[in-house]
Amino acid sequence: MEHFRSVFSLAVAAVLCTWLAACSGLPGLSDPTPTPTAAVVAPTASLDGQFTCPGVPDDAVTAMFGPSASISPGYSTRAGYLSQLFCTVIVPKNPDITSRTGRALTTRWGQLDEGINPWADAYDAPIEDTFTVEGIGGTGTVYTSTEGGGAASFTCEDNYHYVTVSVYPGTGMRGDLKANLINLATSMTPWVCQGHTAPGLPAPIGQAQWPHPTPTPTP
Repeated sequence: MEHFRSVFSLAVAAVLCTWLAACSGLPGLSDPTPTPTAAVVAPTASLDGQFTCPGVPDDAVTAMFGPSASISPGYSTRAGYLSQLFCTVIVPKNPDITSRTGRALTTRWGQLDEGINPWADAYDAPIEDTFTVEGIGGTGTVYTSTEGGGAASFTCEDNYHYVTVSVYPGTGMRGDLKANLINLATSMTPWVCQGHTAPGLPAPIGQAQWPHPTPTPTP
């Protein structure tokens, strides 16, 4: 009898172990580790691509928001030459998401003249971190949020040139938010910080005039 009880106990234990192992994958009974997403924006811009907004790769915009995204450039001048360049990306409004606009991405880069706020219009996110750009001196700060919005800004070591990129939540951005923000800002630093001519401009910022008949200068 004792032998029977021992065998029966072992059998019950085996069944319980099998059941628990199977149930561990059921909803509510497991704590799966989310698979991290990767950046879809490269830290180096391809100069062979399209640049609807000078200095901002269309390839990066498409990678983040798809081919239906609308890209609109803007600019401001000082003494007749470009001092600030802006870019606004709009995506088709998602009826399942309550948002007032379909604004998905904004960028601004140029000269930190008096009164210029590099974070103007950037999404106000609470989680702060810093980043660096290999081979380029300066200070990088990135802000992210759990709802999917954030911004990254890099100020060059001359403390006079900067780039800021911002993503807004609820716009279906692909890839990792923080990595995309940092990589997009990083990809623009050759013309922001090193004096290179940005793709889409005839000369470096501060020496160039707007090369297109549109848009109207941004106030």
